[in-house]
Amino acid sequence: MRDGTTAVRFNKLDNPAQLDATLRALPKTSSKAFSDVLGDLIGVCSRHGTVGPGGIGYTCGLSDAEIASLRLDAGFYPNYYLLEDRLSEHSCTYVDIFKRACMNEAWVWAVAGMLRHYDEWIVSVSNIDDGGILIGAKQVWVAGFESSNLPGVLTARRTNQA
Repeated sequence: MRDGTTAVRFNKLDNPAQLDATLRALPKTSSKAFSDVLGDLIGVCSRHGTVGPGGIGYTCGLSDAEIASLRLDAGFYPNYYLLEDRLSEHSCTYVDIFKRACMNEAWVWAVAGMLRHYDEWIVSVSNIDDGGILIGAKQVWVAGFESSNLPGVLTARRTNQA
């Protein structure tokens, strides 16, 4: 697969635990680097759909279920929900995708292209049941899917929203 000029390798992992191990192996990062990546990711996502604010409830100590309930009550599900308050100590940021059509190859390759400017950073699609997708500048990792190619994964993905 190509995102314009750079080849991006597809990696199918045997189980979701391998995704966690991949994330834990990333180098440590700073809040400044996180802010830079997040800003560019907002730009990429906004070119592909609506982008929602992150952090509803996280600073209040609410559970993920309570946060999801707040989103439903507010009636707002953006295409891409950036979890900007979920600062990891590793070089990773998280995105929830709430409209199936927005999880597409064009978006994946745009994110991979943006990450070429940030060595060793990964974007994790975090609302996939029993699996996951990690996007890096040169690789895409998936686990929990039957398909062994990205188009198949994107067609068969199991997200929390339709």
